[in-house]
Amino acid sequence: MWVEDLPNGKYKFVEWYSNEKNGKRKRVSVTLNSKSAQAKNKAQQLLNNKIAKKKTSIETKNLKFKDCFTEFFEFKTKRWAPSTTENMRSTYNVYIKTADLYDYYLDKITILDIQKLLDDIQYEQNKCAQITNRVKLLISGCFKYMSVYHDYTYNLEFSTLKVKPIKKRKSIQFIDSKDLPGELAKIRQELNEIQGDLIEVMILTGMRFGEVTALTIDDFNGSEITINKSIDSRSKRKAGTTKTPHSNRVIQTNDRINELINKNISLNRLRFGNEARLIFANRNNNPMLLTPINDKIKKVNKDYTSHTMRHTHISLLVENNFDIKYIMDRVGHADVKTTLEIYTHITKKQKEEAKVKLNKLVTF
Repeated sequence: MWVEDLPNGKYKFVEWYSNEKNGKRKRVSVTLNSKSAQAKNKAQQLLNNKIAKKKTSIETKNLKFKDCFTEFFEFKTKRWAPSTTENMRSTYNVYIKTADLYDYYLDKITILDIQKLLDDIQYEQNKCAQITNRVKLLISGCFKYMSVYHDYTYNLEFSTLKVKPIKKRKSIQFIDSKDLPGELAKIRQELNEIQGDLIEVMILTGMRFGEVTALTIDDFNGSEITINKSIDSRSKRKAGTTKTPHSNRVIQTNDRINELINKNISLNRLRFGNEARLIFANRNNNPMLLTPINDKIKKVNKDYTSHTMRHTHISLLVENNFDIKYIMDRVGHADVKTTLEIYTHITKKQKEEAKVKLNKLVTF
């Protein structure tokens, strides 16, 4: 380390180091107000930290975006849920891998290059905002990954990128509590008995279809259900991780849930003997498929899906004044948005009903 006097009265402490990846010598420096023994010790420590950080970074000057993205994508696929990985892989192959900037040098990519790609997707190809946002998320995620894990500095303001607003989705569908007995009876008429039991358990627990079809006898202890896996329809009905880490949870059951689960466990033992593991199994002792069940549910109401049952459970909890935090924990919501949307709808209905009751309090 050596010290250089600066015109402004400060002191630059400089040190050489060798880049382990290419053998080239480089230098780092820090500027301090003093060159005392204490300042030198501090400077040496700062320089050592800089050198250590530089040695863990990669040379990005001649690195292409595609090389960085390959590493980033491999890193993320180990952490995403299988369904997310498939969605992102499809987006990557169709929209990013075919883009001009895929072959650009990383440090030559501008925010305009990215905006042009997004505009091509949303205006020329007329794709939805969800796809465009996914492309934006992947590209920005790659740069952030390089920044965190390879000390790469970039000056791209991803917040300035323009994406068409997402079309407002339909209001969340759920079955009103007063209609529920009749609607469940209609749904059961369209389904076989086991499918009907599965749907009722979804209404009583708020589990996602993939979660309830993944349940095994080991996940039920008589009073609680442990939810730690989900069936992904795109992976040949194999059990994988839940939708998000927050989806892993333990929920309480009630007498009706216990009755339905114990009934199906007993039935499966008669059907499959020692091979019986699933709680809700088809005739081949495999997890049930979503599409045939959804098709039958839609015969009752074209807007119904299996997810309607999950939202119905949330609405029942709201109506019965369960705390929002409890509801989120029970259904595995990391984001309060869906919970609040149902909560707002239910409380609005309750206020309207209260108004009617207030008008009938007394007559003079």
